[in-house]
Amino acid sequence: MAFDDAICGFNVPAPETAMGAARDLDKQLAAGGEAGALASIPLSIKDIADVAGLPSAGASASRAGRMASTDATVVARMKIAGGIALGKANCHELAFGGPSFDLPYPPARNPWNRDRFPGGSSSGSGVTVWRPVSVLDRWRPTRPVRSGFRQLCAASSA
Repeated sequence: MAFDDAICGFNVPAPETAMGAARDLDKQLAAGGEAGALASIPLSIKDIADVAGLPSAGASASRAGRMASTDATVVARMKIAGGIALGKANCHELAFGGPSFDLPYPPARNPWNRDRFPGGSSSGSGVTVWRPVSVLDRWRPTRPVRSGFRQLCAASSA
């Protein structure tokens, strides 16, 4: 996914899944359905939380190839509220420790100086909300919504 190559914010970008969820939300709203509190808000999901149908390794070689069969409770609630999961955000191995170079995914990079690391187990989450891609990581708002989901997705994949 073009929007994430240099800073490694996402371990598992999921643009097709996100666009499918956006289309489903459009259909629901067109049919007169209710818009949830997070309707159309793009989200990044930390790689330690399961998203059904996506790999869920927690940035660990010990869990490489593990596919989530169900959503974690927080992910299920975000989806019910209409949030759109863009993918799995990078983290330190199993959200513990520090950056490492011997894992399946490179560590997230500080967007202002790529020789540095954003730090903390939510480093990928921080990076994904820095770019105009994701406005929430799990339930924490990080900045106001600037434009619609499709514009963000189109701009980020250009």
